[in-house]
Amino acid sequence: MRALALALGLTVALSACGSGPDLEGKARAETPAAAGDAEISLSAEAGKSLAIVAAEAAEAPAVVNAAGRVLDAATLVDAASALASAEVAAGAAARDASRTRALARDEGNASARELAAAELADAQARGALAAAQTRALASFGTSESARIARLAESLARGEIAIGRIELPPGVALPASRDEIRVSAPTLGSGPRVARLLGSAGALEPSVQGRAVLVSIGPPAPPAGAALEATLALGAPVKGIWLAQSAVVWSDGNASVFVATSATTFARRAVTIARPLRDGYLVSSGVAAGERVVTSGAQQLLSSLSVSGELEED
Repeated sequence: MRALALALGLTVALSACGSGPDLEGKARAETPAAAGDAEISLSAEAGKSLAIVAAEAAEAPAVVNAAGRVLDAATLVDAASALASAEVAAGAAARDASRTRALARDEGNASARELAAAELADAQARGALAAAQTRALASFGTSESARIARLAESLARGEIAIGRIELPPGVALPASRDEIRVSAPTLGSGPRVARLLGSAGALEPSVQGRAVLVSIGPPAPPAGAALEATLALGAPVKGIWLAQSAVVWSDGNASVFVATSATTFARRAVTIARPLRDGYLVSSGVAAGERVVTSGAQQLLSSLSVSGELEED
């Protein structure tokens, strides 16, 4: 099995192939019976221009590196305050609607217009509460109002800060038992243990990966400070190591090309278990020892797509 040090730091030497093989006019796409796979055939000359490496078994490290930043305490306190206000308003509207319905049933002591107005106010208050809960969940990693209130008080007093840590693609959300250490290098702050609050919501629409919220301090780093984090996520994950250049992406899905002969290459969907510094650890799609294209894979994908479009026409 490939050693952990190799999985983290060793860069596999690949033969240089310029801008990739010249596949124009030499590729023929075939669709096998196996769903999700596709095969492309090349001329012997084009096949020789590809760099191919045998896939190796490996383990991903238990520790994952990530980055993030400290969130603005004032914005978080506002979210907590909005939640508390929405809860009070929703409770009052619900009681008023219930009382008005009772009066309407009691020999018409409330008009239909009064009842409709009370029910509308109740619905609007419930909608505002749901929005406040969603915002609070994204801000604090929990929708529990009592816990949010305690965190907001600590934030207002400057005792803690809340950081948002962006996880690398394929990394599972940490559990409460997993250790998270954060540091703020620009402030000269060394690593310290942070407390996991929960999964972060979609406050960052430009960021596509998962994120978690952590409580930091005391002392609390200032809002906007850049954070570096290490997450100890339990036992190492076993799988197959692949160079970054071997993995191609299409519609958000990862795949590789496996050499089935000197001139034929099968496209295989792979599951990314963990990103590594010099590649990926995949948990399915490729077995140890299979010969994987590491240089020219993107050109194979492009040729396969073009051939598929031509066949459809």
